[in-house]
Amino acid sequence: MSELQVLDERQLLGKTQHELRMVANTVGRMLPSVASLTPEQLADIVLTYADTIRPTFIPLLSLTWLRVQSPEAIHACRSNLECEVGEDHPAMLDRFVTPLWEERIDHSRRMQAKQRAGVLLSYAEKSALYGVSVLALLEHTSAAFMPWLADAGRKLQLTDFTYTQMHGEADIAHAKDLTQAVVSEALLLNVTQDILVKPTQDVLHLCRAMFCVEQY
Repeated sequence: MSELQVLDERQLLGKTQHELRMVANTVGRMLPSVASLTPEQLADIVLTYADTIRPTFIPLLSLTWLRVQSPEAIHACRSNLECEVGEDHPAMLDRFVTPLWEERIDHSRRMQAKQRAGVLLSYAEKSALYGVSVLALLEHTSAAFMPWLADAGRKLQLTDFTYTQMHGEADIAHAKDLTQAVVSEALLLNVTQDILVKPTQDVLHLCRAMFCVEQY
């Protein structure tokens, strides 16, 4: 790799890191105050998140892993997938929200979440770069959302916080790896402009729906 290529990679990495932090900050500002919401409203947001992410994140990660080409992107997707499956993060999420599911069965909310999950999976089908960009965005927004989710769980008197604790630690490492994955995949494809523009729009739209922003 030439000195110019290294410089280009460093510049692109710095720009990508900045853009991802900005999105995470936007999501942090988007979230309503836990203290301002009723238990019913909190439960609606928590379950909407669970119904969207639980059946979707591992398939999205798997599809992207199969399509990326750069060694850094392959490694980032594989290590994240091993963590998600090996530690059974969907089961962790189930244990976190089970008391809410038992009390609040809302078929309309679940149908809407299923539709959002389908949209999320479609992102991986657009391109490998698009898929890994969405994953990097989700990991960064998750780092902003997990403390909120834990606070909501405490107000709702939930008891199993393994999911929020594990993600708070793991998301930092995964976010770093996936940031490098975006840059490496983009450079492999000779794409250096507007990499995150459309994925950011899609992820923020998803977050607004998932976190019931228009309702609360």
